[in-house]
Amino acid sequence: MSTNVPTSRRIMYMHCHVNEVFLRTMVGYAEFHVMCSGS
Repeated sequence: MSTNVPTSRRIMYMHCHVNEVFLRTMVGYAEFHVMCSGS
């Protein structure tokens, strides 16, 4: 049971971290796209 808790915590951390990176990349791409095609 004590080995299950750190594992699930690590998975949740990685999941949130991946989502954060993905969102940052998408936002950066959207801003870059708007900058290039807007002006």
